[in-house]
Amino acid sequence: MQLTNLGNHYYYPSQQLVKGLKKIIIFAENTKKRNIPNGSVYIYDENVSYNPEILKTDVGCGIISFITDEINYDNQSINNILKAVNEIGTHIGQGNHFLDFTTGHPTIKDRNTTMIFLHSDFNNKNRLPRNYSEAKDLEKKAIDTRFQYVEKLSKLLGISAEFYRDWVHNSVNKENNSLVYRKGAINLQETEGVGVLALNPIDGLLLYGGDFSEYNYSAQHGLGRIGSKGELWNKLEKRVCGMVRGYRISSVEPEMIEVKNQTYNKLDNFIDNHYLYFSQIGVCSPELVITTKKSSDF
Repeated sequence: MQLTNLGNHYYYPSQQLVKGLKKIIIFAENTKKRNIPNGSVYIYDENVSYNPEILKTDVGCGIISFITDEINYDNQSINNILKAVNEIGTHIGQGNHFLDFTTGHPTIKDRNTTMIFLHSDFNNKNRLPRNYSEAKDLEKKAIDTRFQYVEKLSKLLGISAEFYRDWVHNSVNKENNSLVYRKGAINLQETEGVGVLALNPIDGLLLYGGDFSEYNYSAQHGLGRIGSKGELWNKLEKRVCGMVRGYRISSVEPEMIEVKNQTYNKLDNFIDNHYLYFSQIGVCSPELVITTKKSSDF
């Protein structure tokens, strides 16, 4: 077994994971979820049975993005967005799952635009796939549901939405006679070499381009949170409307920057010292961040 550890934490897979395992890639996120490092890739012999312990119930979790015409974030617009999210009524997930309305796409200069990013799992009943076929079905359902969600949202808001990318960051695929799991990592082959790095509710999302072939065309999807997110949320202007929790980023005060730097790895450190080489497309900074409360109906 070949182990490529690009972080600074020791990790070796447990006995239940090593059978048929050919290679592990661990990126620099250095956080674990259920004892599995986020930002990791497991490459097995193709004939090895699917192991639910790697992805657990997170299969299909990802980020979808759409480009829309510019949204003005006055009180009426924010209320309309919150009302629309309530009308859809779907819980988008827990933890780091949320809906971002950001500044325009960094490469579009000829018109004013907004980008909508939806982070979600859409597995609120915590279904655990037991085999490869069940995992692929759950992944497809999560992708389709993300697309349908933003499609419903754009219709309710009366705006046109142009699909940009969907990045699945918990997936399993059969590739080149191997069974490949990506845990907190995206497959650049499926997104035409365009990646997204989720930062935090203040700094937004970094879009980048690269090959990443030496890492099995994979890259991590987040910097890795090292503290509580609650402190950061408390610094944002908050609105509660039904099941929705909306957060408006009106300004970045010094105290917010201080909390941010204590809670998250800094983006400039990632760019300056990261092991992956990429072309930076640009950062989409949030104007409005929305989470939804848990509902047992979905």
